[in-house]
Amino acid sequence: MTTNTIQTNTSKWIKLTLACAIFMVFAACDGSKKQLLIGKWDCLGVMEDIQIKADVEYLKDGRSTAWFEMTVEEGNNEITFNGTLIGTWSLDAQTLTEETTKVNLVTVMAKGKRLPVEAFQSQLTSTMVGMPTTSQIEVLTEHRLVSYDPDSTTVSCTRKI
Repeated sequence: MTTNTIQTNTSKWIKLTLACAIFMVFAACDGSKKQLLIGKWDCLGVMEDIQIKADVEYLKDGRSTAWFEMTVEEGNNEITFNGTLIGTWSLDAQTLTEETTKVNLVTVMAKGKRLPVEAFQSQLTSTMVGMPTTSQIEVLTEHRLVSYDPDSTTVSCTRKI
């Protein structure tokens, strides 16, 4: 083999490899956002007087689970809810649609005192279950997720390792 033949073949392999890589990137684009979303995330959302921290897992089959801590401030009062959520999700382009199917309130705290969960479970369930929400994804990478919804809530997440 001559040097020219080797250079020509090497050049062809490099072009072929690049073409394959580009094709794979474009072929994966359709499902890649969904693939990027699947997994476990540490999230923080803030809306006016409400702060929500959550460990969220988006599953491949369109279900989701979360452990959440929601703190609501009213004047000098602060109440914190801890619990779990089960739901569904779908992603269409940049729009993430989520629907909670079950809420399980575990603890409610105010001023360092535990309050009866039963007093809040039905109210929380009625405001969350069966109410689809949509948000627009601003950033979705392997390690970061940022979305916002019409209520001006921005949610920032980092992937759990």
